[in-house]
This record gives sequence, C-alpha cells and structure tokens, in this order.
Amino acid sequence: IKDSFVVKGMTCSHCLGFVTRTLENIDGVKAVLVDLESGKTTVDFDESKTSTAKLMESINKTGIYSAAQ
Repeated sequence: IKDSFVVKGMTCSHCLGFVTRTLENIDGVKAVLVDLESGKTTVDFDESKTSTAKLMESINKTGIYSAAQ
C-alpha cells in the first residue's frame, strides 16, 4: 500500500536523509519518497507489518520533526 503524509520541520538535505532513513528502517517499508520543499512524504509499505500511524509515530518520536496527515 502507498500512503502520504506531511513532515514538518525539515530544512535541508540532511533532514531529508534522516527522515528517509528513519522510515526505511521500519519493518515492512518498501520505498520512501520525501519532498523537502513541501514536506510531502510518500511511503510504500506492507500493511501487514506496519501502518501509516506507526510511520508517523516513528517520525514524531524523533522530537525534531512532526508528521501529520
């Protein structure tokens, strides 16, 4: 399944890389596409292993970025 949400707080390519790696390290995530300017984050994942809510929770737990739909 593919789903999208917005990640706020990203300001540079380092931020983009950090968010991408954070999501890619979650079991079940197949692909991640993050647009730095808009914050739109699209994730292709196996819904039997994770969910959009869990993906956003992982971003929010960083304490640096805020993810919401």
